[in-house]
Amino acid sequence: MMTGVDNGPIVARSKVDITENDTAETLYNKVTSAGGELFKETLPSFADNTFTLTPQNESEATYHPRGEPYGGQINPHWSDNTKITKRSLG
Repeated sequence: MMTGVDNGPIVARSKVDITENDTAETLYNKVTSAGGELFKETLPSFADNTFTLTPQNESEATYHPRGEPYGGQINPHWSDNTKITKRSLG
């Protein structure tokens, strides 16, 4: 365990495709499923002590700022296609 948030070494990782049609629910389901599969694949390496720890490259780290996009404000007149962009995050 490290003192920072998500700054410890990586044991395993997996990618999920994010599409324009994904919602919070579909993305949650994708990462939950991928995480479960990754756990099942990785757990045996802990049992037989064959796992490896890969340090994170801090220069490539990104962080989500505190608070929600648009300052946590929701406009009831937004269309379903309102996009959250880096610019909207401040």
